[in-house]
Amino acid sequence: MFGLLAGLLSVSRVVAQDAMPVEKLIEGGIRYPSSPESQNYTYVVKEDGTARVWLRADSVVVPLSGGEYKLTLPDNFEGEVLGWYRENGCPEYINYICTWRGGNSWKEAKTRVVNGELSLVIPERKIAKQDETTPMTVGISYATEEVTTKKWWGREVGVVTAKPKQFVAYLSVGVYMPEGVYVRDNQQGPAGWGQAMSEMMGARGMVADNINFAKMAAPTMLDMAGGGVINRSWNNLMPGEDYSFQFMSSTSTWKLYAKELGWGAIWVAAIAVVIALLLRMLVPKKSLGWYLRLVTLLIILFVLIGGLWVGYRFVFSYGPGGGSYPMPLLRTMEKSDVGGVVEAGLAPEISPEDFVNTDSVEVGQ
Repeated sequence: MFGLLAGLLSVSRVVAQDAMPVEKLIEGGIRYPSSPESQNYTYVVKEDGTARVWLRADSVVVPLSGGEYKLTLPDNFEGEVLGWYRENGCPEYINYICTWRGGNSWKEAKTRVVNGELSLVIPERKIAKQDETTPMTVGISYATEEVTTKKWWGREVGVVTAKPKQFVAYLSVGVYMPEGVYVRDNQQGPAGWGQAMSEMMGARGMVADNINFAKMAAPTMLDMAGGGVINRSWNNLMPGEDYSFQFMSSTSTWKLYAKELGWGAIWVAAIAVVIALLLRMLVPKKSLGWYLRLVTLLIILFVLIGGLWVGYRFVFSYGPGGGSYPMPLLRTMEKSDVGGVVEAGLAPEISPEDFVNTDSVEVGQ
């Protein structure tokens, strides 16, 4: 009996809520679910080793009356710190429809730095009352001292983020290097020769300049924050903690893989010695040095043949990893169409009729 009465009461409450006018819902405020803050960094490293940093923080909770966004800058920051903010709520509703959400663009904000503690001053928010709980996005840009350390193979780049005052659920960091500089992240393992060469191309045109450039490029750079040729991410960054990592950079690609190249040379030398000893055991008429020279020539011959094959596959093959279609066949397929009109001498291996099973189709029935 009591269960039936409780069920009837709950149903009545639901019906009353469904019958509530839309005006009451709007007056009460539309509450959007808030997600934890996320931060995205991009480091643009200059040729002198210094860098300009772009930080975009999303899901930042700020009252409708405005407020401050605070964090602790890294010890190596220098110069003026710039700040921006962007609304994510609706400026105005007409007939319960947002008029123009696209008007929420990046706006410059005042910054204050005291002993490395940054405060980004956000003025009164220009959004509708019902969107006051909608989180906003803030952007910060600052310069750093030299972030590279000289090594025998090139330079080691060290990246350190700022320390937030609140919990950050997700953090991503991207680093762009100057043109002509190759990079390798040991945590991610060897990137491969091709990838290491292509990574440099992503940094073309990305430069870290003065304050005027930073202000001019702010909308683009803040929207791109988190990208780079080296990318790292981290989850659950606690208040007062930073995230740091290092990676290798050099103007010579082979120096980044000197360890692997050295181990490869040792393995080849060991294989040559073993083969030479086996040959001497089978034909004990020559000196060990003669067998070593013989094996060395055989290895060089194998390398030349393998290099010729790799070069052919690289120039004349198709598809990821070399594919299986030589270039002449590829051109034949490109010049063929379903109508069967093919340039003379370039007939396809399979005609369109081969795809139809004429035995199983009876025309006119």
